[in-house]
Amino acid sequence: MRTWKYTKNGELTAGINEEGFPYFQFKIQGWNDNHHFSDVEDVVTLKAVIQNGGAELLLQSIYASEDALACPFIQEQCEETEQILLQEAQLWLHAAQ
Repeated sequence: MRTWKYTKNGELTAGINEEGFPYFQFKIQGWNDNHHFSDVEDVVTLKAVIQNGGAELLLQSIYASEDALACPFIQEQCEETEQILLQEAQLWLHAAQ
């Protein structure tokens, strides 16, 4: 099973999707070489989409591989990142009112 020695959240991106709904997205990146960063890759993409004027929130996690899905460390980081996305969505909803 493949593992990643180092991970980090990429930049938060926000925008409006094709259907006209606001979204927030993070990518979790992983790598093993901490000197040259030659093997940095996107491991998971997490996306929160606000729908129906804030009545619904769609949360998606797209894993780059089965190894990422099976890795407990990556799962833990996904849970933490989901909480950040939920906070960003709440801030956006309060600002939109």
